[in-house]
Amino acid sequence: MEYLVNNGVIEYDNQPIASNHLYRQGKIGVVLDGEHLTLIASKRPAELHFQFSIDPKPHFSLSFKGKLLNEQQCHSLKFHGYFIANTNRIHFVTEGVREYIGSALGELHLSALIKLLRTLYQEGLCDQIPSGFLETLRVKKNSTAHHENLFKRELYPYQKKGVDWLSFCVGNGVGTILADDMGLGKTAQIIALCCDTLEKNPAAKILVVVPNPLLDNWMREFFFFAPSIQPYLHYGSSRRGISSPLSEHSVIITSYPTMASDIAMLEELSFDLAVFDEASVLKNPNSGRSVAARRLDIDVAIAMSGTPVENSLMDAWSLSDLVFPGFLGSQEDFKSRYVHRDLSETLNSNLEELESHFAK
Repeated sequence: MEYLVNNGVIEYDNQPIASNHLYRQGKIGVVLDGEHLTLIASKRPAELHFQFSIDPKPHFSLSFKGKLLNEQQCHSLKFHGYFIANTNRIHFVTEGVREYIGSALGELHLSALIKLLRTLYQEGLCDQIPSGFLETLRVKKNSTAHHENLFKRELYPYQKKGVDWLSFCVGNGVGTILADDMGLGKTAQIIALCCDTLEKNPAAKILVVVPNPLLDNWMREFFFFAPSIQPYLHYGSSRRGISSPLSEHSVIITSYPTMASDIAMLEELSFDLAVFDEASVLKNPNSGRSVAARRLDIDVAIAMSGTPVENSLMDAWSLSDLVFPGFLGSQEDFKSRYVHRDLSETLNSNLEELESHFAK
């Protein structure tokens, strides 16, 4: 029986042959470009390397033993889990690598792309993620915030840059942490972002969750920076216990205790954007507040904190997993990789790699 190679795929009677069948065969006769060949199935999984570039647009290339794979080889890998090398060998990949290939060569939203890059890097399948590639991508897309109609104050240049960045993240469904030091105007940036969100989508719904003592301050700040926006304060004995009054407002401000108490009602609503001020109060992922925050129906979440890491690197995991679930892996994996009983072991871990991902 002789097989035909079509677009890098081994077929018989116009039907692709399953990769596990080819693997068991060991040797197989084929016709490739009119030439009769004998292909040998390699018994060792191919060690592929993923290369990422943003020019002319974000994309992955695959290489094997330092040589880029062509379009036919990538096609065969993506859909069938093997490729034919010029040495007349059939090379196979593990199921896990095949899943990565399917993702890398498919359509990826930015959030999925970021997670995939980190996973490939940790698995040793790609080089260090290009420094600043997200900012480069934002500039290429000319992504800037537009809040001039609703936001009535002037931002400092560094704040404007921060709002542009936050707007880019929200527009691409990527949650993030705003961790400027105290006094640098995190609140102003977030209110400008709310204005940007509402100018782009007047029907958007925004939730702002803050500690009890800051409720009045946030109401004043909205009046100062964006007086045409009148946030609804969901707090105190006037709460009615139903979601319909809240759905009539673009911006809802509530406190952490109220959010936790009313979560059954709040999760009936859908929010385009949720902001968690002084988010270090959510550093324990198992607390009632953190569990409630994760039950909310949110498109994009932003955590505000001048101290994202207070006592342990697990603080960073908790906040990151709140706004960008899965980016730093599971709680157990993160703890085993970065957190140790002995401080010297933690300091000897590859913290530069972790820091680089938080700086993107």
